[in-house]
Amino acid sequence: SYILSPLSTPPTAYIDMATGDLVGTGPFVYDNYTSNVEVNFHAFNNYWKGKANITAMRFEIFSDLGTLHDELLAGNVHFLSNPRSWYYLAIKSSPNLIFLNTSTTSNSIYYLGMNNQQINCTIREAISYAIDYDHILNVLMENNAERAMSPITNGIFYANDTFDVPTLNLTRARLVMQSMGFGVGWNVTPGSPDEIGWQSTTFLTYNYSYNIGNSFKEDIYVLLWDNMAKIGIRVEDAGLTYD
Repeated sequence: SYILSPLSTPPTAYIDMATGDLVGTGPFVYDNYTSNVEVNFHAFNNYWKGKANITAMRFEIFSDLGTLHDELLAGNVHFLSNPRSWYYLAIKSSPNLIFLNTSTTSNSIYYLGMNNQQINCTIREAISYAIDYDHILNVLMENNAERAMSPITNGIFYANDTFDVPTLNLTRARLVMQSMGFGVGWNVTPGSPDEIGWQSTTFLTYNYSYNIGNSFKEDIYVLLWDNMAKIGIRVEDAGLTYD
């Protein structure tokens, strides 16, 4: 929780965003808030460490990450804390932007969530061995990520990176599919005479849901569509626009 001034905040209600005010001791003074558009501040002349060099500051609100990063690259956004890693190369390549590594330690975990009531453990095993993890790490993440070997990050109590995590192994993935009765009798070796059969037959169909405008998740859809087709699973685009 935060300490809120009784001069700005009623004891039993929220601040009225249209007419309310904020009271604080920071270097900027609150001006106004436009719902889902922006928040405006100006420099506090009597700030104890001196007036800020930035005389006016606007926090613009974006509905999706893609637009936010595109506006940064176009010069319409002047500062972005913690940009997504798949934009690092574009930001570093821009002559008008400075990429600053603050050397803070943090981590983000990306994973593919599945509906366990519709996708059973055996199917999930086949899917896990059909995914091209190297493409995700080296191409989509531009070498700015590492494969997680444990659901708990190293350095944290109970972390264990000795798990035998899946790697891309189409032969194993197809054997698992055959154990469920799919493609029985076909050669499971990639490039075999039965390769066309594996990639042209649909045994199962699943939706992939994601927020449209998130370029990384859009690229993951393309990857899944390609990877899953090799074991007879069709992935349909179920992208959503978040309100």
